[in-house]
Amino acid sequence: MSPLYFYPKASTPGCTTEAIEFREFKGEFDKLNTIILGCSADSVESQAKFKAKQKLNFPLLSDPDLR
Repeated sequence: MSPLYFYPKASTPGCTTEAIEFREFKGEFDKLNTIILGCSADSVESQAKFKAKQKLNFPLLSDPDLR
């Protein structure tokens, strides 16, 4: 099982809070054999910066064309 969550823009207050909550509860998701995936229209580079800055421990996906 993989919870895929979408967010409008990396590094905005609400999106950052949501990502941090997923980071903090990752251990609980791991116990359920569940992979967390986050996705937004931000570029791969922007996603990488957001992930590093917030020390996120799960993959972020980029969908700049909103497909």
